[in-house]
Amino acid sequence: YEMLTGRPPFLEKSPRKLLAAHMSEKPQPLNELRPDTPPALAELVMRCLEKDADARPQQARDLVRVLETVTTGGGSQQAMPAVLLVGSGALQRALGLWAVAVAAVAILTQAAIVGVGLPTWALPGALVVMALGLPVILWTAYVHRVARRAYAQTPAYTPGGTPSLQVQGTMATIALKASPHMSWRRTARGGVLALGTFVALIAGFMGLRAMGIGPEGSLFAAGTLAASDKIVMTHFNVSGADSSLGRVVSEAVRAGLSQSRVLTVLTPSQVADALKRMQRSINDRVDLPTAQTMALREGAKAVIDGDVTLVGTSYILSVRLVTADSARELASYRGTASGAAEVIAVADELSRKLRARAGESLRTVNASRPLERATTSSLEALRKYSEGAWANDVEGDYPKARRLLSEAVTIDTLFAEAWRKLGVVMNNDLQPRAQVDSMARRAFALRDRLPDDQRDFVEASYYGSGPGRDRARAIAAFERMLARGDSGGVLNNLALQLQARREFARAESLFTAAARRRPGPGLFLSNLYRIKLLRADLAGADSIVRSVQGMPGAEVFSAGHDVARAQLLGDIPALRAGIEKQSRVRDPSDPAGSLYARLTLEGTLGQFGAQEATLAEAQRLDSARGRSPHAVTRALQRLNQRLDQGGDTAAAADEIERLFAPAAIASVPLVERPYLEGAGFLARARRSQAARALVRRFRSEVRDTALVRSSEPEIHGVEGQIAEAEGRWADAAREYRLADQLPDGPNGSCDVCILGRLALLFSRAGMADSVIAYVEQYERTPMGARQRTGPDIYLPTPFIEAIARAFEQRGDTARAVVAYRDFVERWKDADPELQPRVAAARKRLAALTPVERPRP
Repeated sequence: YEMLTGRPPFLEKSPRKLLAAHMSEKPQPLNELRPDTPPALAELVMRCLEKDADARPQQARDLVRVLETVTTGGGSQQAMPAVLLVGSGALQRALGLWAVAVAAVAILTQAAIVGVGLPTWALPGALVVMALGLPVILWTAYVHRVARRAYAQTPAYTPGGTPSLQVQGTMATIALKASPHMSWRRTARGGVLALGTFVALIAGFMGLRAMGIGPEGSLFAAGTLAASDKIVMTHFNVSGADSSLGRVVSEAVRAGLSQSRVLTVLTPSQVADALKRMQRSINDRVDLPTAQTMALREGAKAVIDGDVTLVGTSYILSVRLVTADSARELASYRGTASGAAEVIAVADELSRKLRARAGESLRTVNASRPLERATTSSLEALRKYSEGAWANDVEGDYPKARRLLSEAVTIDTLFAEAWRKLGVVMNNDLQPRAQVDSMARRAFALRDRLPDDQRDFVEASYYGSGPGRDRARAIAAFERMLARGDSGGVLNNLALQLQARREFARAESLFTAAARRRPGPGLFLSNLYRIKLLRADLAGADSIVRSVQGMPGAEVFSAGHDVARAQLLGDIPALRAGIEKQSRVRDPSDPAGSLYARLTLEGTLGQFGAQEATLAEAQRLDSARGRSPHAVTRALQRLNQRLDQGGDTAAAADEIERLFAPAAIASVPLVERPYLEGAGFLARARRSQAARALVRRFRSEVRDTALVRSSEPEIHGVEGQIAEAEGRWADAAREYRLADQLPDGPNGSCDVCILGRLALLFSRAGMADSVIAYVEQYERTPMGARQRTGPDIYLPTPFIEAIARAFEQRGDTARAVVAYRDFVERWKDADPELQPRVAAARKRLAALTPVERPRP
């Protein structure tokens, strides 16, 4: 009553009659003082002022029922603004609830983007909807404030006696007129309705996308593309800037697309192979017409083309996904980079849009790492990387690749993929192990910046061929990559690891799958060819050579095949011809390759003088290409050849001991000191004490636990050689078997090396039966059962001499004669120092060969 009229009823009386009036008189009817009061409210107020307690409302719900009717306009009565029923602090409570709602909506929307795969614009859209609620809240509070002040004052009366509320200003007048329709409940309901409408909009978008309908509909759902379809990437057109920028930006978009698990974009190596098959230079620019032709030849369904335009300091990037047959546009997007530093971020944004348009899960797209973090934020570093990768993967120019990749990591020291690639290039180029391991460690330390597949590749390289030295972990990393979607590189590298563990059948199947992805003479087909030779599958190897005839690079590939095939068959004339052919069509990436093949042949023939000259020339060519191993390593290469074939070892052993003197070897990086190789050499030269000293130095100086662990098989091999030198035959056999059985054994994929080693051991022990048992086991393997036409070049000549003696000792004259003839044939033109052994073999051969007497 006081709120509506402005004064309590008892103040109508004088102070002396105050108490009596309050207790006995009825207050003046409210509708007489405030005619604008709704009748129901006026009646309720008057009932509350009844003197008789029974006449007043008895329960709170009676009051609430009437008040709700009044404030919501129920019935035919005029509604009273709810402001009169709301206490102070409503605005503060409303703002607090709104802030909590904004935070909750933001968190839930972001969670849905990550977990469900909502479009990324869902978050800013939701925040805009919530922001629109703020002015509504403030307007509601203003309306309530104006109405409260207006209705709380005593109304003025017009000359005609009509009451009116006094408000000032247009906004206040509008607020007062809106007051019957404005309440906090209605404001809250409006906010919920707006947010629900936005949710329905998102649901509609997702539904249309899933059905392939509309401008953002999935191309997969529409049937335009399939997840297995290949895509060709062009070299983008450039306007107003260096033309080489087009290839760099296209590689940035390709890098962004490489994070996709459903899109298959041809790699630069595959593009180069396709250009070769098209009788084009691998350095030709791939424009849209070329890409269309390539796509049709390679079975690709679409082409990604683009433009880079420099306007002032800004770069305008655009990409288009078109069909391969007619160049019909399937999707087109554009972005602007304010400078070179933003080009990679814009390329990442465009690649994400292409992935989403194709139909990849938005959850996967949203979860992808930013490209500038996964690769580099420097456009120049990316340029150097792409050129270096091309030089390694396509041109086979390792020095050029090393230079470019070194420049890339100098520009951006956090470029993890460039560090990894640099390590691969240095390993391909036979650089010192310490440098290769250093690159692998840098990449491994930065691996968390990379997407899952590239991080696994870094780990696989680190454990497989790097300082981690854990083949099981390398295989696990490759298999994770294979499970996410195989690629030629993963197949090839996993096959190499399995081949080293002698899982030949599975390795060959993976090499075959990798070669199908990149047909033509190249790394994958070469590895498949080698494993077929390893398994003595001559027909399969020959078919591979025939399959590449007429292709660029086929002549180099064929020359290498001729050499390897002749080595397998022991065909000395064919081997000489193959080596000469290989020297004429020299592989640019390995100019000394034919010399190393000649080195093996000269060692087999006992021509150590010529062998040393050949090795010196090969080392010179390697040094000219930046391959310069330390003097200790070069000496071991030279001396091991002589030792393996039975040459004089006394002078060589003296030289080895001088090379491994502490002062002499101090300049060699610790990880590159060939202690175990030198120990094995000294053990074979019958200097067991010196060999033990080198093993002790290795154990005391090397602190790299991974290197020590991976070296255990080699250590067992050296211990076996020491035991053999000391005549402890059983101990030597046990150590040799242990070295061969460990998963990272030094012989790798050589499954017959242990047989030859044990046979030679038992021949020195005078145990002919054991020698023959291992020889027969060797002959039952694919390598031993091959149809040779000459000496078995894979077996050292002294081993053949030992076999001949074993057969003679056992009384197997026929097989002894064959072995002696093989030995004599090998060393008939050997160096003079070996001729006494040849003469002794001829004498034994004459004694075992029956002389045919003429018939009378």
